[in-house]
Amino acid sequence: MSRRAAFALALFAAATGAAAQQHAQPQGPADGDLELGKFLSETCVACHQISGRMSGAVPTIVGFPPPAFVEAMQQYKNGLRPNETMRTLAASLSDEEIRALAAYFGSVKPTY
Repeated sequence: MSRRAAFALALFAAATGAAAQQHAQPQGPADGDLELGKFLSETCVACHQISGRMSGAVPTIVGFPPPAFVEAMQQYKNGLRPNETMRTLAASLSDEEIRALAAYFGSVKPTY
């Protein structure tokens, strides 16, 4: 392949990638992957009751509105909320994983 053809191919690939990024829809908190959220929730339910009951000072997160869940987790992740355990856990999660957890816990109905 000539240098000119290789350069043209590289320009085409870059332009195609940029166009795809412009058309990508931003994901909201409820757009998370429910199956991933269910899988990741196993860590959460060690402290947060899946039934929706409060356990001591540990609040329920079952039925939590996804936007509020994402906001709370981002605040923990950024050190704006004062719980070291939650800060550590939130810091280990990607934005996709936080959205997945938000979607999952938002879809679970309390059973108490």
